Amino acid sequence: YALGLQQGYINPLMQILLIVHTTHANSSDGNSTEQHVASNSCQLPIYRVILWYNNPYHFLTAWVEASISTGGPSQPEKVDGVEHPMWGVSSASPLAAGRASLTGLGVIDSFFDYWLPVLVHELRYSHHRMAGKSHQEALQIANDMYQEVHSKDGISRPIADKVGLDQYHGDSAYDDYGLPKQVTV
Repeated sequence: YALGLQQGYINPLMQILLIVHTTHANSSDGNSTEQHVASNSCQLPIYRVILWYNNPYHFLTAWVEASISTGGPSQPEKVDGVEHPMWGVSSASPLAAGRASLTGLGVIDSFFDYWLPVLVHELRYSHHRMAGKSHQEALQIANDMYQEVHSKDGISRPIADKVGLDQYHGDSAYDDYGLPKQVTV
């Protein structure tokens, strides 16, 4: 068990640092290998973040997981993707739960809809590099599989007609981060 730090960033003038209770979901402690996972589509647990009600250093109360997903019964098109399910205490009003919210779970959903495709791209690249592919081959595979989602309240579905970084014509979250699309020699 450990303290984790989350950086909240909305714009250059609105940055906050949040303290959370974070654990590796597949760790052992003594004789215990407790791996409680609440998601029904978890293939490989990675992290758990517990946002305690009595934590004055975080604005949410929730149980959060970060895992590699099977896609499960509700999103089979997301097999081997990254999932970030959250079970939080929040109002159902758009002010707190909507994607445009700045104060509730909606802002977290919006952030992950934007950032997870970039993380998945980098994980795919790293996986193929570690499997022995060249830098260019691994980058091309990750670029060819890049896909963003329609960010909306409820389930954000993949953009079906845009698979591959070249389909975004420079207008993707990946481009916003300024990461390389090709090897320069």
